[in-house]
Amino acid sequence: MILYTPVQPALIFENYQEHPEPPDTMECAIGGVQVLVARTGVTQGCIQRVLSTDPMDFINPALYPGTMVSFEGVQVERLGL
Repeated sequence: MILYTPVQPALIFENYQEHPEPPDTMECAIGGVQVLVARTGVTQGCIQRVLSTDPMDFINPALYPGTMVSFEGVQVERLGL
């Protein structure tokens, strides 16, 4: 990447991390549909990605990325990231 700017590189990249910490994510089955969920609390999470190959799962409003879900009664399988 070439960056043409009069600003010093130290100011541009001051918050840049070489290897940012991955979010605490896990693979869950919600209603029989595999999704990737980022944990936001002990019993809550936020859907990051739908892992299904069925196109109808992507138009289900309950599975939209950003939707908050509860882990109570949900089958959870932790990913090895």
